[in-house]
Amino acid sequence: MSIDLLIKHLQDPKNVILIAVAFQYLFFAVFLFSQRKARFISNNLFAAYMLFNGWVLVGWFLINFENIMQRYPYPILISENSIYFLIPPMFFLYVVSLTRKDFEFKKIHLVHMIPFLIDFIHLTVRYFSNSSVFISNLTNYQCFFSSGEQLVRDIILNIQFIGYLIASLYVIEMYRSRIRKIFSSIKKINLSWLKTVIICMLVIRSVDIANAYIFEQAGFTGSFLTFFLLISQYILAIIIIYKGPRQPVVFPEADGDLE
Repeated sequence: MSIDLLIKHLQDPKNVILIAVAFQYLFFAVFLFSQRKARFISNNLFAAYMLFNGWVLVGWFLINFENIMQRYPYPILISENSIYFLIPPMFFLYVVSLTRKDFEFKKIHLVHMIPFLIDFIHLTVRYFSNSSVFISNLTNYQCFFSSGEQLVRDIILNIQFIGYLIASLYVIEMYRSRIRKIFSSIKKINLSWLKTVIICMLVIRSVDIANAYIFEQAGFTGSFLTFFLLISQYILAIIIIYKGPRQPVVFPEADGDLE
């Protein structure tokens, strides 16, 4: 990757925003992983969420460089596809961890990784059985999947993303319902801020789907809207970084009731 080529691509505002947001995601992921105080597990789960988001965005940026795609096609394939399946479950487990004081990551939680593993194995087998075709398509900026396959993948990813957000809302509502029976004042511990963030994420995802399948198909440019959605998602992540560690820990009496 030559400096001149890098500068050329950084002259595109889309790439500047992309790499800036990716850097911030990765920076905050490292920051959260380094925290050893309260909410250690919650911090790590959200750090993983930030890490995977940053990872995907770096992959988006690297596809601009043909020599990198020729040298490292397999990592780019996984970064641009399978890693997506890890983002929603990391966020969901983060939400669950905020509602339980003694939350631990257990073997049963690995069930959430099954979609990622299936896609990872599928793409790995497909890549190594026909890598020359994939490399040719990738370096010529063609999709590795047919239009029908890509549509099915997009539908599955959107269902997973929206499904996990709805499940997160359900977890919060159950938590709020139970603490109302124990505390007379729940304003500081009812996770209303996180509920608002999740609703905003649902709206952003809905607009993103409309952008991909309605606006662009109708011939409207989706660049500005893509930038807006990317930055909006990032701002919501920053809000969680700010609010999450400040969320009061649930008292043992309430936590037992939440099980």
